[in-house]
Amino acid sequence: MTHPTKSLSNPTRFTLAALAGLGLSLSSCSLFAVKDQQDQMLADMARRQQEMKAKQAEQAKTQFTEQYSSHEDAYAMMRSKIEMYESQYQDWIKDVTPAQKHTNEFATTTKTHDEIKGRADKMEDEHGALVQWYEKTKESPTTDDTSKLAKTYGSFSQRAQLLFSNYVDLTTRTMSISAKHK
Repeated sequence: MTHPTKSLSNPTRFTLAALAGLGLSLSSCSLFAVKDQQDQMLADMARRQQEMKAKQAEQAKTQFTEQYSSHEDAYAMMRSKIEMYESQYQDWIKDVTPAQKHTNEFATTTKTHDEIKGRADKMEDEHGALVQWYEKTKESPTTDDTSKLAKTYGSFSQRAQLLFSNYVDLTTRTMSISAKHK
C-alpha cells in the first residue's frame, strides 16, 4: 500500500503543508487572543473592585462625618444645659449668707455639687479626646470607628441625663437652704 501523500504531486503536498502550518498559526493566534481577552477581563474586574472599594470608603467617610456632626450638635445642646445649671448654682452660691454657710445642709450640698461638677468636667475631657480621635480618623473610618462614635456619644447622652437629674436635685437643695436660713 502506498502512502496517501505519495500519490499527490509536489505542489499539492506543498499546499497541504502550508495549510497545516497556517492552521497551527491560526490556533496559536486564537490562543493568544483568548489569553488577551482573559487578561483584559481580569484587569476590568480588578478595576471595578477598586472603584467599588473607593466608593464604599467615600460612603463610610460621609456617613461617619454626618454621624459625628449630628452627635456634636446634640452634645453641644447637652453641654449648654449643664452650663446653665452650673451658672444657676454659681449665682446661688454668691448670695449665700454666712448663716446658711454654717449649716450641715450647705456642706452636703456643696460636696454634692463638687462631685457633679467633677463628673461633668470628666465628660468634657473625654469629649475633647473623642474630638481629637475623630480628627485623626475621619479620612478613612472603619465600621468599628462608626460604632465607637455612636457608643461614645450614647454614653455621653446617658451621663448627661443623669447630670441633669443631679443638677435638678441640687437646685431643690439650694432652694431649700435659701428658704430655711434667710
